[in-house]
Amino acid sequence: MARGTTTVRVPGLAKEFELGDWVQDRLFSTTAFAATQSAEVDGLIARAGDVKPGGTATLTPRESNLPRSGGNGLPPGYEMYVYSLRVFLGASIATGSVSLADVRDMYVKTLFKFMIQSKVKSTGPLYAYPQGSDAHVFTTANATTYVSNGQPSERHANAYIIPYELKPDVPFNANFSFDAALSITAQDIEVAAVGLLKRPVT
Repeated sequence: MARGTTTVRVPGLAKEFELGDWVQDRLFSTTAFAATQSAEVDGLIARAGDVKPGGTATLTPRESNLPRSGGNGLPPGYEMYVYSLRVFLGASIATGSVSLADVRDMYVKTLFKFMIQSKVKSTGPLYAYPQGSDAHVFTTANATTYVSNGQPSERHANAYIIPYELKPDVPFNANFSFDAALSITAQDIEVAAVGLLKRPVT
């Protein structure tokens, strides 16, 4: 007897999705900004065990969950529909505190681009890609202030009506460029692609 299959149809997409094959999830990776960063640096290209782009440390599984470098595209058996792109500030233990002055400096000098096959699909300043979670702005007992990129709510993350499609072996990446050299405390920046993800069942 054949096993039953539950499928769903997502508005705006022609294909049906089999539950169990597709999950709501994210792919993310971390990039380092130097205190005076001015050279372009990429994101979504390094996986755990690779050297952090813009830095010298090795990425941990907490800092990247990419199955392989975005520069090589997803591995065979993977697909993704990206409904949201998010930029997280202060994304490591070493640089977890982000001052308001640092956020302001990154906002006015940094251009973010998301590309598939070297074609720009989305671009804008960092505040156009709110992280949608994490602590917002608060002051601790020792007067340390923490700042996040946008309100800490999924409702405040960007959401695309028509998603970006990631396919096996089709390269993608994020890119940061700068109008002028930053003047910040060195920071780790995490880029997350959030949406419907298909991966091989193991």
